[in-house]
Amino acid sequence: MAGFRTALATGPWQVAVESCLATLGPEPGGRLGFLYATDHLAGALPAILEALTKGTGTADWVGTVGLGVAGQDAGGAPVEPFDQPALAVMLTDLPADSYRLIDRIEGSAAPFAAASGAWLAAAQPTLGLVHGDPRNPRSPAIVADIATATGAYLVGGLTASRAGLPQLAGKLTEGGVSGVLFAQGVGVATGLSQGCTPIGPSRLVTDAEQTIVEEVMTSTVVSLPENSNIEDASDLMEAKHVRRLVVTDDNEVPVGIVSMDKVALLLGVYAIDNARVREPPGFPEAFGPSPGTDPSGHLEPFDEAEAAAPGGGRNARDQGDRQSGDPQSGDRQSG
Repeated sequence: MAGFRTALATGPWQVAVESCLATLGPEPGGRLGFLYATDHLAGALPAILEALTKGTGTADWVGTVGLGVAGQDAGGAPVEPFDQPALAVMLTDLPADSYRLIDRIEGSAAPFAAASGAWLAAAQPTLGLVHGDPRNPRSPAIVADIATATGAYLVGGLTASRAGLPQLAGKLTEGGVSGVLFAQGVGVATGLSQGCTPIGPSRLVTDAEQTIVEEVMTSTVVSLPENSNIEDASDLMEAKHVRRLVVTDDNEVPVGIVSMDKVALLLGVYAIDNARVREPPGFPEAFGPSPGTDPSGHLEPFDEAEAAAPGGGRNARDQGDRQSGDPQSGDRQSG
């Protein structure tokens, strides 16, 4: 099995390239290189590719950009620079006939298979590394088409970037699926380097900041009828230790969500007693400068006689947190 020489560096692209070249050493780099960059360096990828090609002598490069990269530091410890300028480089020396680059495929894989027919028949590729462009809606179908046309097991992923979406497959490309196929005789070990493993039941994330999960829904839906009072909602939230409740109609169909902050607003800031959890669009902004004094047209339905009577109440729906689908109540978690 051919080995790899690897390097990882952070910083401006010139600094990162120089650091990678120093780590890789002065000897020739090998025939095939893998280059991954964070999207901070997406615009500099042509210059990075030119500098690495000149510094290593490696002509064939495969790679793309993402929000983060993975590799090892100088001490061999795994590191994953995220949301900062970074490069990860791998070099290997494989025979020229042991791999075949896949230039951009935007539609059918048939033309590639036809052009590579002789190599495919001789090499019998067992593995391919591919990168897909997320802007191409056919990317999943293209990957399946490549697997069918070549018989190879495919690994890889989507290009991810907040800047450009370049890919490398011998040259810079974009817009489709690109990568490399390995002949049957190339020994390869694959593994999952990024992903998640469930540690409990499926839950719905209801609040997040970038990649940090702030709030997830409970596995069991906590709900209350739409004619319930806000006080009932507050008591139920406290009893169940949740921050949101699903509001259901008479047929137990979800019609919205009432949240802890809106409950506190009704009971505290607006000091409304016996308000119901169903709230009209625009609340609480629709209350205007004198909340509670002129509810007509803001809270629906509203009956002045009922409101004036003991136990009377206003009818409100929490549109600010209303969601479609199957909303559930949520506990806050920091991650």
